[in-house]
Amino acid sequence: MKSTRTLGPLWLWPVTLIIVGWLARAGWHLRSENETLRTEAAAAGKVHASTEARPTPELINGQQEGTVRAEALRDETRREIASREAAEAKIAEIESRLPTRDGEVVSSFGRIEEMGQRAGKAVMTFARQAAAQTAAQKPGVEPVTDLTKDEQTAFAAFLCHLGELRAVENDPREIARFQAATLREVLGLDDATSGRVTAFLEAEFARLKAQQLTANFRPENEPGDWYCRRDAAITELAARLRPLLPANHSQLPLLPGILSLGGGPRTEVKLNPSGIDSVTMKLPLFPTGILMAL
Repeated sequence: MKSTRTLGPLWLWPVTLIIVGWLARAGWHLRSENETLRTEAAAAGKVHASTEARPTPELINGQQEGTVRAEALRDETRREIASREAAEAKIAEIESRLPTRDGEVVSSFGRIEEMGQRAGKAVMTFARQAAAQTAAQKPGVEPVTDLTKDEQTAFAAFLCHLGELRAVENDPREIARFQAATLREVLGLDDATSGRVTAFLEAEFARLKAQQLTANFRPENEPGDWYCRRDAAITELAARLRPLLPANHSQLPLLPGILSLGGGPRTEVKLNPSGIDSVTMKLPLFPTGILMAL
């Protein structure tokens, strides 16, 4: 009798084949998905690397703005340098045209001299007004006319300068220039005389400063004694200055008042028994009636 060998139930084989086919198909799909993922990962890596290497729009704009600003600053600096060089060249050209004179000092007339000229014009204006008022008191003389526009302008500028002269008087050289310019306007001094007057006044006002009699030393409270000492010193100064000035000039009586201009006006309060009091601002050492009431 011949025997036969079977390998399990017959239904198991179709089931096994189905499972093997399913596993094979699943493995193929898994491999395909892995390949896709690797491809996408590689592509993403390239994009990331390209993005890092390429600057963002904000960075590009920032760099461009900084470059534009730096270039603008360089252009401005170059213009400033060119302007300064042009100005220096112009100054050098002007200086080259100035005459060279041995033994002489060339002085530039600036604001101090202009202040003195205006003060001189104002002093002369009110001297004429005072003389006209005196003459008008006589019979048959026309009354005093009002100030002209030019005279009003000169007087207004003079009043503005009075507040500045206290500081000017602290510098002997500056107050000497102012006084010399004022006297030049009033007395008609020539260049040589003006130079001698300036040098003399500089030394004199240096002496007054050492004695604490220039305007910056004026006491704030009870300056009466200081005013007396200053007025005496200014009067003596005027007497020493007179030999340098034109003799017998009609305006020489104004000299002490002119030399005291740096002290500014003084306020006087008068209490009258009638009850009508008055406050007056005066410039000292001028002749009676001239520049007395401001």
